[in-house]
Amino acid sequence: MKENAKKYIPYIWLDDETGHPLMMNERCTIIFSETLSTLRLSLYKIIGEGSEMLLRLIGRDMGKKYAQLVLKQYPELNEVSKHTQIYELCSIILRNTGFGKIKILELDVTKPEMRAIITDAPSGLGIKSLPPIYNLEAGMLCGILEEIFEREMVVSGYRFNESEDNYELTITKVE
Repeated sequence: MKENAKKYIPYIWLDDETGHPLMMNERCTIIFSETLSTLRLSLYKIIGEGSEMLLRLIGRDMGKKYAQLVLKQYPELNEVSKHTQIYELCSIILRNTGFGKIKILELDVTKPEMRAIITDAPSGLGIKSLPPIYNLEAGMLCGILEEIFEREMVVSGYRFNESEDNYELTITKVE
């Protein structure tokens, strides 16, 4: 990364009294991206294939909590359309927490359903023995949508695009 490409993030603060970092007025923990890869690999060694489902469920709960925090911090987002809420929350949460970037390809709030591409997600970094599956981030998106639609959502399709190093997924409501 070029030195001049770095910028100060105004929404992260350090509490002078406790030394804790804060984001959106909530205590947060800053970890290295490689730590998520280590978590994924460790879970895989312990529980095997079920580890990916566990990461997706953890991500879902994280996404719900992040959505609640953002909506609390920016109550004006409660007054906009669901379309705008989804675009804003998904973008803000993934980008600002370091879980990647999102490009929403299709969004139908009547079904509800969303097709999107995730890039720069840390889950697949540094793991050569496992395919890069971004279940933590996919789960986060499910949680965000669950918070907005107040119904259970599920990843119904996903595909890793190795040549472009991104992850395409589809999220739909549970029937």
